[in-house]
Amino acid sequence: MSKGAVGKVDTTRRDLDCPRDHTRLTERMVEGAFLDECPECRGRFFDHGEMYAALGIHADPSYWDRPEVTGSIEDAPIHCPRCDAHMSLVTLAQDADRVEIDRCGHCKGIWLDHGEAEMVMKIGKSMEPVIAKERAAAQKELDAMGEVDFNPSLLAQFLALFKK
Repeated sequence: MSKGAVGKVDTTRRDLDCPRDHTRLTERMVEGAFLDECPECRGRFFDHGEMYAALGIHADPSYWDRPEVTGSIEDAPIHCPRCDAHMSLVTLAQDADRVEIDRCGHCKGIWLDHGEAEMVMKIGKSMEPVIAKERAAAQKELDAMGEVDFNPSLLAQFLALFKK
């Protein structure tokens, strides 16, 4: 597998076309991530992991790709600019906020039409109390465990349980 590849998808390829109007996407650096943007419709393509890098924590899928937020998933009318796979149209909704984004199940890329990034981040921000509650519960469990001795003999004993 070559550097920059996801599965058999070459993420180093630079000649991407807009899935909406087929204009060649331009690449620009945003906060350490190379984003592919359409100069016509201003939509943006994010390779796997780029949303967090470019837009911050509220754009991280761990904030919005959750059962409380994700609604319907349908076939999208577009193909992925990175790998040409058929994309899925995913509805995200939290209270009165709602947005439909295009996701590729093959290369994990995300296409956001102009203005959708802001809505995704707004929905992500609204999930902060839920995530804080989950973190507090996880910390409470860790604290209840006390100190755990992960010495090699303990690990060897544990692994021995799985031998045939």
